Amino acid sequence: MISSLYSLEPDRVEEIVLQHPKPAVFRFLVEHYVTRNQPEKAVSLLKQAVRHVGPPFPQIGVAHEKLIPIDPSGAAEVYFTMRESPGIASKYATPISRAPVIFSRELALVARKDPAAVRNVLIQLLPLFTDEMFLKNVQDVISMKVLIAGQEIETKNARETVLLRLGALSRAVAPDVYKQYEALFDSRIASVNGLDGALAVAEAPTQRNQAQTRFDFATAPIDSALDEWRKKTELDDRLGAGGTLIGRPDLALAQKKKIMEEFLASIRVAAKQVPAYVADDLIWYATKGGLDESSIRPAVELLVRSIPHSRGYVIAMVSAFRAMWPMMRPCCLWRTSDLWMSSGRRGRAKSAKARKKYSRWELPRG
Repeated sequence: MISSLYSLEPDRVEEIVLQHPKPAVFRFLVEHYVTRNQPEKAVSLLKQAVRHVGPPFPQIGVAHEKLIPIDPSGAAEVYFTMRESPGIASKYATPISRAPVIFSRELALVARKDPAAVRNVLIQLLPLFTDEMFLKNVQDVISMKVLIAGQEIETKNARETVLLRLGALSRAVAPDVYKQYEALFDSRIASVNGLDGALAVAEAPTQRNQAQTRFDFATAPIDSALDEWRKKTELDDRLGAGGTLIGRPDLALAQKKKIMEEFLASIRVAAKQVPAYVADDLIWYATKGGLDESSIRPAVELLVRSIPHSRGYVIAMVSAFRAMWPMMRPCCLWRTSDLWMSSGRRGRAKSAKARKKYSRWELPRG
């Protein structure tokens, strides 16, 4: 797909992708640059995407993780671009919180090949830890146990784990940087033996435990819950939290409709195979939350558009059908066989047949 774009519009590929932001295409374009040893173009594209006005790109975190071992300095540029304003930071809160953990693991793996780039990234990352709260409130508790000079060191959270890794690495490849931030590190790191010792620390198994405190969208104050929901970038996380909010009896109808609108906007930029299932769940949440037909209709329209591209999606056996049936029944009576939707020519034909019968809704064609 990307190769075809390059053959047709070689000078406008990035412009086309950003004008019509589809995360699957976006991810393939980044991988296209990375696999062709053009990380500087991947860095440029990621920075443009981060600053793009509109819903967040769900694939930013995955693309950034792929870039770190290829171009550590460029990946650091992208990371600090995500942090450069409160608005951008709130859109990409999850990738921002995970990036230091990934940096601490991947930098050690590329230090032998490019120690200068690793040193440059360490110089940028370590000052963040002078804030004692940095990484203390990440959702996942990432702990590890590692032996250094015969002594077992155990970390209890992401901050301690990342500092242990970065401390061992800076001691091996940037002793002057280690000396500057020595107060941040466990004193036992002084026993790390060169880059091999730093690699052993970076590759030590970690344990990811559920955070002790999770935000409770069912009971938190409305304003706080809405702010927290808007920080989420992953579709599944947004769906679960948004469904909880829509189901709250103390949330005003206008606020429920606003959640529907914002969530649908984020679904529309997702990969083709995602929307049918996510729209289906959203319809169920909206119905359960008491939203009216006019509010649910955009999700139904999106679902119908997405069905031909969602392999194996069975509308007759999922919640969307139960939610939509009261709206559809006045129009016509569908046979069960008409409701089986799948990919390919047969699926598109059945989808077209279904939409024709669904005439009262005047659903979009194509």
